[in-house]
Amino acid sequence: MTQRLQTAVILLLTFALAFAFVHLPPQSARAASDQGWNGTLAKTAAYTILASECGTTFTNRGASGSVTLTLPAPFANAHYKLIVHAAQTFVLAADTVDTLVTYNDAAADSVSSNTVGATIEIWSDGTSWFANLTTVGVTYTVNT
Repeated sequence: MTQRLQTAVILLLTFALAFAFVHLPPQSARAASDQGWNGTLAKTAAYTILASECGTTFTNRGASGSVTLTLPAPFANAHYKLIVHAAQTFVLAADTVDTLVTYNDAAADSVSSNTVGATIEIWSDGTSWFANLTTVGVTYTVNT
């Protein structure tokens, strides 16, 4: 290869790589589904969560009263998140009694909070639901 051709090939490859990197979205801008999450849904009335909504974050934005979300039957690797947006009681209930494991209770039926910003992260091993009550300084109610 001639010196001129080598230089042209190197420049072409350099521009191609630079273009590729410039057009990749930053990690924080990638789709929520790339990170295991499917977006956010607001619920203002009782609702039964679908297995197909795995990875969804639910809020009670716009609720004027208590909202209860009922989980589907536990299935492996299922995960959801609830965030209290309206200052109303937001309840997360297991579909089968005593299948919810949370702070100091291995056989709970539901957890709830009415504190704006309170977050409940929940996941399943296929047998039980595990609720992580993640917001510091928030009062959560565990029902058995």
